[in-house]
Amino acid sequence: MPEEWLSHGCVAANVEMIADGHAVKSPMEGLIIDSAAFVPAERVSRLESKGDEWRASAAIAGVRRLAVPEGVALESQTLASAPVWVWEAASADDPSWQFEDALGFLAPRITARAPRRWRKQHHSHFAGRDAFVNPYNFVPLGSGPKRREPTGHLGLADGRLSGQVYVRWTAHTSLALSGSGTGRDPDNAFAPMVIDGEHTLAGSQLAGAVRAFHEALTDSCLRVVDLNYAPVHRDLAQAQEPGRWRMAVVDGPAADEVLLCHPIHNGGEEHAAVWIEARKLAAGAIDSGQLFHFDLATTTLQYLGPRSRMEWVSGSVPVRCVAQPGTCNQDHWRTIVTEAVGLRRRNPGPNQHPYHLPFARVSTDRRSLSEAARKGYRQSAHDAGDVVKHRRGEELRLAVPGIGTRQETTEEITQGQVVWVELDHDEVAKISRSVLWRSPGTGRVKDRIGVSSNSPGVSAGYEPCSDPGDLCPSCRLFGMVEERMDRSNDKARVAAYRGHVRFGLAIVSEVDPIPVHMRELGAPRPSAGQFYLRNGKWTGKQAAEKQRPLREWGSAADQPTPRQIAGRKFYWTTSPGERHLTGDNSNPHMTSYHKLTPPGATVTFPVWFDNLTPVQLGSLLVSLDPNLLRAPDLRARLIDGQGESALGAVLESTLGLHLGKGKGVGLGAVMPHLSLYDEDDQPVWPTSDDHHEAMVMASGEERYTTTDEPVRASSVAPYVEQFVNEILDSATRARWSALLALTAVDWVPPNLVDYPPDDVPGAKFQFNFWQLSSGAPGTKKVALGNGQKSVQKPPLLVSLPAPDAVDVTVKRPWLEDGR
Repeated sequence: MPEEWLSHGCVAANVEMIADGHAVKSPMEGLIIDSAAFVPAERVSRLESKGDEWRASAAIAGVRRLAVPEGVALESQTLASAPVWVWEAASADDPSWQFEDALGFLAPRITARAPRRWRKQHHSHFAGRDAFVNPYNFVPLGSGPKRREPTGHLGLADGRLSGQVYVRWTAHTSLALSGSGTGRDPDNAFAPMVIDGEHTLAGSQLAGAVRAFHEALTDSCLRVVDLNYAPVHRDLAQAQEPGRWRMAVVDGPAADEVLLCHPIHNGGEEHAAVWIEARKLAAGAIDSGQLFHFDLATTTLQYLGPRSRMEWVSGSVPVRCVAQPGTCNQDHWRTIVTEAVGLRRRNPGPNQHPYHLPFARVSTDRRSLSEAARKGYRQSAHDAGDVVKHRRGEELRLAVPGIGTRQETTEEITQGQVVWVELDHDEVAKISRSVLWRSPGTGRVKDRIGVSSNSPGVSAGYEPCSDPGDLCPSCRLFGMVEERMDRSNDKARVAAYRGHVRFGLAIVSEVDPIPVHMRELGAPRPSAGQFYLRNGKWTGKQAAEKQRPLREWGSAADQPTPRQIAGRKFYWTTSPGERHLTGDNSNPHMTSYHKLTPPGATVTFPVWFDNLTPVQLGSLLVSLDPNLLRAPDLRARLIDGQGESALGAVLESTLGLHLGKGKGVGLGAVMPHLSLYDEDDQPVWPTSDDHHEAMVMASGEERYTTTDEPVRASSVAPYVEQFVNEILDSATRARWSALLALTAVDWVPPNLVDYPPDDVPGAKFQFNFWQLSSGAPGTKKVALGNGQKSVQKPPLLVSLPAPDAVDVTVKRPWLEDGR
């Protein structure tokens, strides 16, 4: 070998690779270099910037100008420190040169500097703003689960691993862990189970938390989802279409018919009823079951456009029928008593409005109620106030002060109820309990998650796996159970696959003995399309006149195809606060008592696994402790040269998980660690924050084929690396960026995290945000407070920003500057 090769280097003009069998993809066996055609080269570790050029000082090339490659900034002092190779060019005045490994040199420096720049921009949006951060956000869905046949359980397959890992989750905030107690009072508060004097937690509760993270991590199916769900929306306050709506009385032995009321004819149009001020009627309580006599011919009517209804002006008024039931042969009129909404009163005072009652004459026109109409009613009534209170065992208040008594809204329509019906070609299309009630949305969940066909190998949708032979990554790891009906004999069939992971009983180190009265935790509201749907170009717009608000499922924003759901719901991971405590306006029927674990308490448990590939094991380990992704050798790989991004910044943060109740009010954040092992292979806990030093007990088939060496603990790093290498692509980076942002501790300031506030806080919550961000047509009154006059503003559609956006705060555009 020439001496110059040893002291410097060379540039070879002719290199031939030798491969095993000369196959294109075979491993390289060696190189043949033409030693007669090499040029000596020297490695230079420092470039100097001189005006608009770089220079290098090298023994071979002397102090010479180096031409800067196109696209490389002269002011890049970082790159100027990268090592380069310089050699004399035979046909040029200036030497030739190239970086030794520019990307490899820049990657760790980008990792160190660029995330701080991105984070600085991120934090700048929190300062001095009256905006808020919603407690939850969504990890977007990807291109569909990669389903395939699982390994099975007949034996340890070649290249598969079985073993155990020990996990400790440390409470970053208090944990509300259920297990015993009803939570109704301090003496029977929710608390973890006690076994042999220790607080414990069932492994199934741990598995749910880990699986939820794994599903997002691997873009698996939506295991817990109601495919047929479509929300119910409150009707928009707008005119009833003439000739389409009628009053009716529910009839028939099975409440499957209605007797329509006659329409009111005036000016060539049909109206459903004539509206009369309650104070014009005779004194006494009124209810919807009463019968009235009314001489319409002696009255004067007027159609009021602003109220979009026919109203009584003068003349006779309805009078109660006092005859015994079935003995009066005169025509009877009916009315509907509803709650006195807003400032409506029988005898209104200043700044109040008169209460009106609708009246219509009952006919003999009998119509059957289709199952579709009755189903629509059940959907609409499911979350009605009366129905919810009945389910909770609360007392119903049916009295309408100054008016009388309204009928109870029941989950099923009942005989004798007076209702509103919408006709469609003489068929009853809809049943309502009041003029403005509720209507089911359209476009079910199954239409919004890309449900795949039943064709083999087609798996573009996120519906739960149902075929044990074709499973997504999470179902292959954790298992699945899916009940289906066999239509041939009407017997239930259960399709299932047993998982390869088992969670042991968790030991909870400490639980506060004094119960905490926790604020109400309401049910999720997917009907709020502002947050639960991907609104895209519709954000900041509103519906056209008489159209449904854009937030609703089935609005114009769902044309030509239904909007997709926003993704998988996760809560921000924040430091401890007091948002979980009851406030002055808490609903006592929705609050509960919990015995909480204090911050710093630990939840320790073993996890056993069997017959996993190294990639599957890596995905499980990351789901138990996401901080494994922050290992220095993985960080640059994940960022891929894009350090100035959310992913680059989030990998500098500590990552947590969530466990237990109250995540929306700041509870349940845990900091995970996997154990190390001592020389006797007993689990020990790390004393530093080096998560990537964790270990796992894992063995393959050699455990059963040889007795020479016992199973020993090994590093988790190779399995995590194989998982990352297997799954990582641009789509995965985008999904992980959102997931890890929600997982990072205090990615958003804890004091800004809360559910949408009222614009002007008061004793009664007004839900201003949801009314003024719906994308409804027209304008809404905005109360500015501080003695300022209310103004009318368009309720433009507001959407959640992406969790990894630079600005994740939610603005209120109807207020000046969104504040």
